Amino acid sequence: MNVSNMSVRRRVIRARVQLLLKNPFFGYLASYLELREHESEYPTGTDGICLYYFPEKIDRLEDEEIEGVFAHEVMHLALGHIWRRGSRAKRVWNMAADYAINAILKDHFRLPEGILYEKEFENKSAEQIYNELLGEVELLGGGRDTIDDHGVWGNTEEGGGDSVNQPAGRPGEALDKSAEASKEVLDKSAEASKAEASKAEELWKQRAIEAAAVAKNQGMFPLDIARVVGELAYPSLNWRQLLHQYIKQRSSEDYDWMRPDKRLLQYGVYYPSPKSELLKIAVAVDTSGSVGDKQLDEFLVEVRSILQSFSSFRARLLACDAAVHADMIAVHDSDFESFLKCLSGSGGTDFRPVFKKIDDDPPEVLVYLTDGDGKYPDSDQPFDVIWVMNSYREPPFGRVIRLQGYEQ
Repeated sequence: MNVSNMSVRRRVIRARVQLLLKNPFFGYLASYLELREHESEYPTGTDGICLYYFPEKIDRLEDEEIEGVFAHEVMHLALGHIWRRGSRAKRVWNMAADYAINAILKDHFRLPEGILYEKEFENKSAEQIYNELLGEVELLGGGRDTIDDHGVWGNTEEGGGDSVNQPAGRPGEALDKSAEASKEVLDKSAEASKAEASKAEELWKQRAIEAAAVAKNQGMFPLDIARVVGELAYPSLNWRQLLHQYIKQRSSEDYDWMRPDKRLLQYGVYYPSPKSELLKIAVAVDTSGSVGDKQLDEFLVEVRSILQSFSSFRARLLACDAAVHADMIAVHDSDFESFLKCLSGSGGTDFRPVFKKIDDDPPEVLVYLTDGDGKYPDSDQPFDVIWVMNSYREPPFGRVIRLQGYEQ
């Protein structure tokens, strides 16, 4: 390594340290990558193992721009762009991935001039942008290119849109009887590569979630980036499925050995009959105006549907903004109609009154519909809490189900 390259390497190392200090989410992720020199027409690139840099190109950037392109690289990993191309056209996918990332980073980092950015692509995934790019020929031309080297993604991609590397051999050898064996080897290799790519994508997803926790604990996690990571952290299931699944898991069903199941007894099988326990649940609604009428209606319809699947339930229904102004017990489906007539309020949001109200008779689980912007209790609760949110805020405790953005 010559003197000039050593100087560049010191700048590269310093940039990674600065990321840890100023932007811990990105610095945490960058610390997983080995810094390695690499000749390319681009300043940087990554394959999920190394963070490649081309000294001649990187030396032309300001220190803050180096931090920006490093953040760009780790976002490709956090969002799985390397492994998500599938059969899409490589060049269009590369551009779509850069459009998506630059829209996220532009307000937090100094990026080199000439980056791929269009306001219309803000808050959109690479897949959404890819589909739009296919119909916008002018956005694909004009010498536009990615900020970094996607060529090093190489075999980590699932494939599609590129030729497959065939094993070397004699001219015409593919016509002989070994052709079938060669094809089988290639198929197995492709399957193995796909499995490895899936494993790598999941690994980086978990690393991103861990990095988010680190940044959040340091109070240095921008909300828009938290939203993107939130999409990784929570399952891509319909919010209704998640809510139903979770409440069903919380319910318990015992068996009465003194009363055999008559359906099985006729076949000579002595099996206990199910003895369902009463489901005790509290449902709270934020009426400060942060939850729309349509979302409120959908939420209550879904809760009613879930409760109807139990043989018996006791649901405590509460409406609250800065104070609780409705508190009633529902044991029948029709009780929800009375609750709807009680909904009012448009003040600030304070979650503490609800928790104080139910403290005298704790439920098994509290389901709270809100945007999450309010005052929380100081500590965790002795019962399960599910926050059904129409935002990407992070409560200090409980399970979160996202109402908006998880519709299927």
